[in-house]
Amino acid sequence: MTALASPCEQAHFAAVPSKPRGLYRLVLVLVWLGTAASGVVFAEPAPVDLSLILLIGLLPLAGLVTFSQPLLVYAALWLLVTAGGCIGAMSAFDFAVAGKQVLTTFYLSLASVALAAFFQCDPARHVRLVLNAYLLAAVIATLAALIGYFDIIPSFTELLTEFGRARGTFKDPNVYGAFVVPALVYALHLGFTKRRLTATLALAVTAFLLLGVLLSFSRGAWSNAAVSLGLFCFLSFATSRSNIARVRIIGLFWVSAISGVAVLWLAIQSPAVSALLTERAQVEQSYDTLPNGRFAGHEIAKALIASHPQGIGPLQFGGNYHQEDVHEVYLNVLLGHGWLGGSAYILVVALTLIIGFVAALRRGPAQGMLLVALSAFAGAVGEGFVVDTDHWRHFFLLMSVIWGIYLGAKPNPPGAAAGGPPIVRQGRRRPWTAWPDDDLPLKSRSTWLSSASSRQQVADRSGRCSHSGHLDAYQRQAGLRSGAICPRRMRLVR
Repeated sequence: MTALASPCEQAHFAAVPSKPRGLYRLVLVLVWLGTAASGVVFAEPAPVDLSLILLIGLLPLAGLVTFSQPLLVYAALWLLVTAGGCIGAMSAFDFAVAGKQVLTTFYLSLASVALAAFFQCDPARHVRLVLNAYLLAAVIATLAALIGYFDIIPSFTELLTEFGRARGTFKDPNVYGAFVVPALVYALHLGFTKRRLTATLALAVTAFLLLGVLLSFSRGAWSNAAVSLGLFCFLSFATSRSNIARVRIIGLFWVSAISGVAVLWLAIQSPAVSALLTERAQVEQSYDTLPNGRFAGHEIAKALIASHPQGIGPLQFGGNYHQEDVHEVYLNVLLGHGWLGGSAYILVVALTLIIGFVAALRRGPAQGMLLVALSAFAGAVGEGFVVDTDHWRHFFLLMSVIWGIYLGAKPNPPGAAAGGPPIVRQGRRRPWTAWPDDDLPLKSRSTWLSSASSRQQVADRSGRCSHSGHLDAYQRQAGLRSGAICPRRMRLVR
């Protein structure tokens, strides 16, 4: 192995000498397929559940995980959530239902820890692999939703819609709308960072996905999308490395906003869409304010939380204490998992937000994807105040992405302040600057460096670094394999 291999690959190849590359690629294919299948959830367990269970065992077996002490803290908090659920289940009216919910929480948290260790191993490459597959899953789900909503294939209309709302390949329009939001943000990210044809295609996909979220008629998904897109645009602007990039983001933002307005205008031309949109756009629905409605259920849940510190068990509120579930994830977890599990859940969500904002200030090849995951996660956290999100698979995936990038991203070489300009050495008439792939200047020159000696010669001549460790740090951060520096991953720009 050469110095260009990532630490994850070095450990993997050392641990599995027989056919290591085949096993490595096989596991990556399984990760991609599992993520692409996450958009099909007509019933539970879904195909994504089977793939996650397989990956929990395969990722460590293939040596594609990196565990660190902070990640153990993340795992410990989820164990506390599970322990609180077990304690609460002892007081449940239906132990079988409560036990199933606790087991689902444990499995999803275990999968989230395994995926976070997978992302930590090689953040740029692994997160990009998963987000690309996730985008494909969202596009397929939205295509199915539009086919059902516009009655293109009449025999599938009932399967792909519910009460006049698009749900695609999901069993609930609310879950479908929320699932599409991270892909919507990622498509916008590609529109901001890619060039010409690719950027245009990404913005077209953004408009397509936005139409799907709109036709889900989910107020929670609408607010989720608004928060996620707004936060992502702000963070992208604030963390841009040049004024040219900021101007480009502003321009593309207005293009996206105008496209969104156009999509909304086209949608409301249909009387059915306009009527349902007007009804769903109201802040309060009739079932919220009734004496036995949602808000009344919240008050009952608060009283039960105060009187049952050990919890009443997951999914025991609806039908036993009220006519429906709490529909507020933080009250729901405190009620079902008790003070112990509920406090641990709120802590792990808050901690994920904190480390996400800390990681957002770090320059690196995975910074843009971190902004995508953080913005989508913040939107999902906000949506948790109106729906139950504790078992949403993409919610756990976003958490694992944030933790994996935060723990796996290498610090900038000496001399590069967090959030500051890139390293520039004045060793030549015109200074050379090394940029990662995420936010390249529009005018750039790339070069292939085929050996360690030539890499060192160019670095020394350009004054790029005082020793080879600086350049190697960027190579490892970009997740490059042995052989040469790929011009799409590392460029020398002047």
